[in-house]
Amino acid sequence: MESVKEKRVLSPEHLEKLKISREKALVVRQKRAEEKKLEKQLATKEHEIKIDNIKERLEDISKPKKVVKPPDSDTDSEASVVVKKKKKKPKKIVIVEDTDSDDEQQQVIFVKRKKEPSAPIPVVAPVIAPVAPPEPQVSRRRDPNEIYAEHYQRNGFQRRY
Repeated sequence: MESVKEKRVLSPEHLEKLKISREKALVVRQKRAEEKKLEKQLATKEHEIKIDNIKERLEDISKPKKVVKPPDSDTDSEASVVVKKKKKKPKKIVIVEDTDSDDEQQQVIFVKRKKEPSAPIPVVAPVIAPVAPPEPQVSRRRDPNEIYAEHYQRNGFQRRY
């Protein structure tokens, strides 16, 4: 009843071909492994170089910069290096009440007093008239031909029989 499948037996020339192909595959795998190893080493070296560059830039930034003063004989470079100072605006005087004195020559701002609201305005709700519900339509049994004619006018499809 039980049928056991026999093992496949390879001929000697098949075994020889299999041996050669396995050796070739081994060589290819070794080459790929070596390439991956070299790529990893390259990536780590690039990363180290990048980190070193960042550290150097950080050190350059953290060091105080030395200001080199130009020689006295060079007047053109001094003129181009002149720093402009911002002018301060004159202070404004705030007067709460209206006065008749014109003695002050500075800019004057009059601040109006806020008036308190006299009385709140009542909000009136709109009156909504009651709406009677619509009367239900009386449905009647329709003739199938009538239904077909209506659909044909709207959609333009035809009968199937």
